[in-house]
Amino acid sequence: MHVVVIAPSPTSAPVVAALVDGLLARDESTAVDVVVATAEDVTALGLRVSATSDAVLDALAGRPAHVGTTVQDGLRETGSGPGWLELPDTALATHLARSAWLAQGATPSEVLARLAEAAGLPDRVRLRPVTDVPVETHVVLDVPDGEAPQSAVHVREWREGMAGQPTPARVVVAGLDRAPAAPGVLDAVRSADVVVVAPGDPVLQVGPVLGVPGMSDALRGTAADVVVLDPRLGPGTELVGLEVAGLPATGPAAAGIYRDIADVWVTPASETGYARGLRVVPTAAATPFALAAEVLSLI
Repeated sequence: MHVVVIAPSPTSAPVVAALVDGLLARDESTAVDVVVATAEDVTALGLRVSATSDAVLDALAGRPAHVGTTVQDGLRETGSGPGWLELPDTALATHLARSAWLAQGATPSEVLARLAEAAGLPDRVRLRPVTDVPVETHVVLDVPDGEAPQSAVHVREWREGMAGQPTPARVVVAGLDRAPAAPGVLDAVRSADVVVVAPGDPVLQVGPVLGVPGMSDALRGTAADVVVLDPRLGPGTELVGLEVAGLPATGPAAAGIYRDIADVWVTPASETGYARGLRVVPTAAATPFALAAEVLSLI
């Protein structure tokens, strides 16, 4: 069996890891492609930080949470770098290696493959960035009282440095229209037996994945069952993007983002108004492992 798991956000990493572990344990012939979102990547202090890739890689490798504030404290003392960006000591090696390899001409796909090999991931698991071209999600904010025109900030600065406030007026994914899918991504989707979309805000996080040229068409055209996990199943995932898009923060509205793509919608809530033909599967799973077990039962 060939399964593609789409990881749209750092917070989706525990679910992604639980799914991959379950798939590998169930069948020795199963191969898994994990397609990782890149629109929350950011460059700071000369380092390319890929939050989603790193979170997924750490979860798959079973690494403990990153610790250490020596570097962060030093940066704050000197007033260097964005104060909202956490750079734990134990994560710096990955950031430095990625940045050095990119500077030497390696592609993000090559970098992620090297990091996965160094982490000891099995050959049956392939991590792929959705695109090798840099893209970044920016949120456009209205300044109160008309003091200044709208300003755009990186989505991570808004979420981590501004506590997700205020609600954005709109979302812009810089570079997305010029960002073809990375090598092997579209072929993986087209040849998959099952595609699973892990929890993530359908506008802010999954949207930049679906917006990569050819990605939505590949998902629509694949013979695979496409199983989408309600964003509310992810830890800390809110539906701010739906509000930005002028939609209600409900499961049916979120599922509507995946119209013509999703075959199965796994949700923690009992709601009406879903599109006809969509298989809606309720779940009471309270942990990534329990959720993964329920998803695996559908495959």
